[in-house]
Amino acid sequence: MGMKKISLLLLGFLAGLSFANLHAETAQARLFCYSVRVHGATGTGGATLDLTTSPNIINDELAPYFSTRTHYCAFVLDDGSFPIEGTMYLDAPLGLDANDDGFDDFFDTTRGVAITSTAGTFNTGFSTGTVTAQWIRSAGSKNGTCVLSLTDNSFGYLGTFNHSFEILEYKGVLTYTPAATNVTGSLSLTRAGSALETLAGPAQFNKSPTIPADELELQAGGWTNAASQALTFVVATVDRDLIRQTNYYGVVLFDDGEPATADADYSLWVLSLDDANDSDHDGVPNFSDAPAGGAARKPV
Repeated sequence: MGMKKISLLLLGFLAGLSFANLHAETAQARLFCYSVRVHGATGTGGATLDLTTSPNIINDELAPYFSTRTHYCAFVLDDGSFPIEGTMYLDAPLGLDANDDGFDDFFDTTRGVAITSTAGTFNTGFSTGTVTAQWIRSAGSKNGTCVLSLTDNSFGYLGTFNHSFEILEYKGVLTYTPAATNVTGSLSLTRAGSALETLAGPAQFNKSPTIPADELELQAGGWTNAASQALTFVVATVDRDLIRQTNYYGVVLFDDGEPATADADYSLWVLSLDDANDSDHDGVPNFSDAPAGGAARKPV
């Protein structure tokens, strides 16, 4: 083989190294909301119980609290004669991660929730009370049942209410192109258990200047749902899970996570990305690794 042919082969090889990671790649994406949608229920004696986080409408939101209890909401208990309004603090059945993916099984529709009891409290402004909840959801379903029983410390038992609830979870892919200092991509998601509900849009991640492989910053932007409504979000930090290594996760805060309701609500979500691509087999996925041919990795 002549020197000219060898030179051409080497140039082709080096060009392949330089541009290999400029092609779009795919990571598995998951987005779930920390709020739970708990629908209103009719209980003892025909009384109704509705949960909300809005002062203007009933939006069925049980929102994250993460203080004395995991969640909170306002409530309206109406027996047809004297509506009782107050604030409820209630634990969701968190803390179980049977598939060891780093996230609570409660928010994963592929995982079931066995019958689990949790507790809470409420305050109406003129009295206080306790809440007991019993949760159950089948694996593969976004829908479950939550039975709430309220007992007032002054007036006694207020009733038991059989609520249906929903987990808000989207799954799909992030198609991305890595560069030396950032990653540009496009997100395409479908709601688990509801194929007509979609969410899609661009995503840009800037790499940390100090730990680029392990920390990125999702730039503020917006994704569009099936109703052509834009869900805008602020800047979010995305970290690599150093135990699971192929996973990246971050909290995404939407200005309004449910545009179908009149008020801003369902705002706090978690984005999870799993990237199995690792061209150089160094344990760092291509999503955050230094691209081949970049300053951090010179071909020899």
